[in-house]
Amino acid sequence: MGVNKLWTLLKAIARNVSMETLEGKTLAIDASIFLMQFIYAARDEEGHMIKNAHITGTLRRILKLLNYRIRP
Repeated sequence: MGVNKLWTLLKAIARNVSMETLEGKTLAIDASIFLMQFIYAARDEEGHMIKNAHITGTLRRILKLLNYRIRP
């Protein structure tokens, strides 16, 4: 999934930006990355996946963007 070694290719021009600088802008988002991150990371004490964690986590990230007035 994704572009193999994308960040290696972009390293020379990549830079961090604050959320505030993106206010009023529209961003393209690869939601599959959000979903996969939460499927692998959201686990309970026994290591089992938390039910619907991928949906809840993705929703929270989108809401955070909207809170900063960023249009996903």
